[in-house]
Amino acid sequence: MSNARPEGRALGTDCSELEGRRNTVPVAEPATHPSQPDSSDFDWIADRSDIVIPEQPATAVYVNPAGAIVVRQQSLDGNDDQAITLRPENLPTLIAALRRHAQ
Repeated sequence: MSNARPEGRALGTDCSELEGRRNTVPVAEPATHPSQPDSSDFDWIADRSDIVIPEQPATAVYVNPAGAIVVRQQSLDGNDDQAITLRPENLPTLIAALRRHAQ
């Protein structure tokens, strides 16, 4: 039996050729394209102008037991997390202000 895959047949759709063989899974070869950059060439320090989203703390939004909306950001230095607490009726005003600053 040949390991070559017939043209036009999707991998894994017909496994009849694998009957009697154990632990065998058809695997597609990774696609390569000449314009794909070599990931080992990127330098996070030297190429800072290419970074479009800088590192930032994780942010969570949830409702606390009192029914208030909490926006909390993880501390990166081991100190307390930063958080703001808002009454739900104030969310439209906050969202409108955030949208104005995003433009």
